[in-house]
Amino acid sequence: EVGKDKAKKLIEDDHVFAVVVLDRLENQQAIGEYLNSRRVPNIEIQTPANLAQDQVWSFGVTIDHAVQGTLVADYFVKVLHAEKVAIVSENTPTLDPGRNAFTKEIKALHADLAYAKTVEGQANDFSNEALALSNSGATAVWLYMAPTTAATLANQADASGFHPTW
Repeated sequence: EVGKDKAKKLIEDDHVFAVVVLDRLENQQAIGEYLNSRRVPNIEIQTPANLAQDQVWSFGVTIDHAVQGTLVADYFVKVLHAEKVAIVSENTPTLDPGRNAFTKEIKALHADLAYAKTVEGQANDFSNEALALSNSGATAVWLYMAPTTAATLANQADASGFHPTW
């Protein structure tokens, strides 16, 4: 609601031509739907998956999440030569296509998905995840989440002595 209120102010008070949105995916989706209803161009930097066909005023400048999941898995196995990998992502359904594609591709490449977990994106204590990741033996970990959440988790893992390729 805060994001939609800010977008409303930009449109009605500031008379902007377009809005660039970079926020959590569920916020982007709500803001995009509102901007579409007002016929205001919306440039989304990490587009939510499966935009409604009638949401013609939203323009994404990133790849599809499922494609991203497949590419990250391919990179881990084919370039990094990781045999044990992990994924930790925020627990939002909009990330399901990326998580599912990553998991499917890891299995297709005969690598070991040693750890997979979703976390609350607003949390600040990831010590349990850091320990579980360390115990998993994963050498490459995809932190599929907002940058601040990823940095917090990576710093806590580093402090506990776990140093994979992130």
